[in-house]
Amino acid sequence: MVCMLFISAVAALNAWLPPPAGSQRSPCPGFNTLANHGYINRNGKNITQASIGKAFTEVYGLQQDSVDFLLGLLAPGTPGQNQWGNLDLANLAVHNYIEHDASLTHDDLFFNNDVTSINYTKVYGMIRSSSNGQTVSLDDVARFKNQQLQFSQKNNPQFSLPDAPIPIKSLAQFFEIAIPFIVFRGNVSNALRPDQIATFFGLNALPLDYQPPKTPVSGLDFILAQCATAAARVSALGSA
Repeated sequence: MVCMLFISAVAALNAWLPPPAGSQRSPCPGFNTLANHGYINRNGKNITQASIGKAFTEVYGLQQDSVDFLLGLLAPGTPGQNQWGNLDLANLAVHNYIEHDASLTHDDLFFNNDVTSINYTKVYGMIRSSSNGQTVSLDDVARFKNQQLQFSQKNNPQFSLPDAPIPIKSLAQFFEIAIPFIVFRGNVSNALRPDQIATFFGLNALPLDYQPPKTPVSGLDFILAQCATAAARVSALGSA
């Protein structure tokens, strides 16, 4: 009985909860999901490098080279230099770094100063982008991304994309496409279920049936290759 109560208590530590009052969230559903499940500080403040690296590995299955690279990009100062202090999720809302125009699920800064708020119409639109009415493929999401780019270019007089070299630009614009396929389906060739999109992008939560990899599976070369594939699919539509 005591053992069962202990197991239940441990499981509850990482149950999804909405952000508590006074908390911070970012434009990145991956970080917000970790906070909402308590893998990093639920208030989104004063998050250590160690806790982010641990969550990236244990929850999302990233190998150490991927973790080191992403932590380097998040470090203050020159991108890629590992000059780390603790992180507040609001720091990730700086325009044209992690946050960017033509997002899959957030409004452009020009239209909404709160770039951390979720546009649920976009989330629903991504689900409806399914070409077979059952699952959402990389080509479906690429087409939806292209629509966001076209809309922003036409209607946002301050539209811009991160003025930085690959791979930072790839991560800013195309990591948001690739990461749910990598985490939930193994790679970008496997289609997402609508509930996975609704849960991850709409609630910033892990799907109910999600099982973290028993060992890290996603190395840096693999992730960058998946981002490059996503970028190529969007570029083929004429608006990357």
